[in-house]
Amino acid sequence: MTNRILSRGADVVPAVRFLKRIPMRIGIIGAGDMGKILARRLAELGDHVSIANSSGPESLTAFAAEIGATPVSVA
Repeated sequence: MTNRILSRGADVVPAVRFLKRIPMRIGIIGAGDMGKILARRLAELGDHVSIANSSGPESLTAFAAEIGATPVSVA
């Protein structure tokens, strides 16, 4: 369903833009390159993101504040 393309006049846009999205609570364990990209994008979409890594929440404080996420402990 989200892969279909809808046409509106001269504009062709992905169908996902027309779907109503409900914010989710998402936890990401691992704040490497992929974890940070995922956390940033999900926060931009309005999801409530918690992010953790093996170094502890203190190491994620600045990044979490930058994207609007919550740094948490894995344990």
